[in-house]
Amino acid sequence: MPHQRLCLVSLSGQTTFGVLAAILLTLHPCTGSVSSPVINMTINSSVVVLQCESKGWYPEPEVFWLDGEGNLLSAEPTETVRGPDDLYTVSSRVTVEKRHNNNFTCRVQQNDMF
Repeated sequence: MPHQRLCLVSLSGQTTFGVLAAILLTLHPCTGSVSSPVINMTINSSVVVLQCESKGWYPEPEVFWLDGEGNLLSAEPTETVRGPDDLYTVSSRVTVEKRHNNNFTCRVQQNDMF
């Protein structure tokens, strides 16, 4: 099991469609200039596309989406960009059905390298 240390937890606002997206940022060690993840929502007729982005990581982190019960969701492949400063920006997208009071978590974490 990877070692994790919780550095920041914040919540986005709730939309009129009842979708609440939570942000959970974990890293080890807890240093550097990691930005708070940003979640954007695109609402279509019957689905919501959630996109989570976080910057300033080293080494490259993993991104996971979880439902309100903590179950892993199937997401599109994570997009990773390594900048000229050798820090990584990661972005992940998941499409979910539009339902009342859905909760989702974007988790960005680094596994213990030891």
